[in-house]
Amino acid sequence: MASKRHVQSIDEFSHEERQDFIEFVYVLRKQMREKLNIQIVYQVQEEDASHFHLWLFPRYEWMNDLGHKIKSVKPIMQWAQVHLNTPENIDIVKKAVEALRS
Repeated sequence: MASKRHVQSIDEFSHEERQDFIEFVYVLRKQMREKLNIQIVYQVQEEDASHFHLWLFPRYEWMNDLGHKIKSVKPIMQWAQVHLNTPENIDIVKKAVEALRS
């Protein structure tokens, strides 16, 4: 979904943008569960940037050793950057993105 304009916070959305946004997040999350079998997702809204971001951060079993709840996101990202940044894993991610797009 391409942004129509830059906003810094969700409270700057028009009524139509709010409806489009929640529908997009709903469909994306549903497809993550159905097509990718992702059962748990952390949704992180970031307003500490030049524009609004929403991150959907999936939880996998391998992450359990690195912590739980939202405080585990940073250690998981750091571990994954070092250990999972391989051509094979990048290909898996690309295939997951294609599955969500279809």
